[in-house]
Amino acid sequence: MFDVQRVNSHGGSLRIFVCRQDAAYPTRSSVDELDNLERSLRLDSVETYINFEKRVNENRLKLQGLLRGLKKDGHKIAAYGAPAKGNTLLNYMEIGTDLLEYVVDDSPYKQGLYTPGMHIPVVSSQSLENNRPDYLFILAWNFAEQIMVKCSDFRNKGGRFILPVPEPKII
Repeated sequence: MFDVQRVNSHGGSLRIFVCRQDAAYPTRSSVDELDNLERSLRLDSVETYINFEKRVNENRLKLQGLLRGLKKDGHKIAAYGAPAKGNTLLNYMEIGTDLLEYVVDDSPYKQGLYTPGMHIPVVSSQSLENNRPDYLFILAWNFAEQIMVKCSDFRNKGGRFILPVPEPKII
């Protein structure tokens, strides 16, 4: 690794530049800066990941409890966005058709299909009018602001949004 850049895509990512060991690329200061940052955040410690696991499991219980409580009270919940990370969350959290009516996605390539694993139907945004939920669970949370603006009609008619991270909350 001779260079690294922090980029904003997907809520924060790294672009890493690598070469063969015998290549003549000088190592940039960004590599040491990232290494120092990771060490200061204790990302080199097993304890950090054990604590992360605890927080994830607590979040899972809170989110499942929130969604189950809303369903028990007779509310209809749908999701918005079908990105890979959203599907990872659905599968890990075991959120399926017992809790979500459908998933709205703007991509016509995903509409008419089902989410991998949990088999929730993926539909167009027209379903927000035809089969209106009370809550929209935002699976593309890094685009939450844009989604809420796009769905302002849903909100103006009393709809609410659920964000899963960093902690489950209703907006």
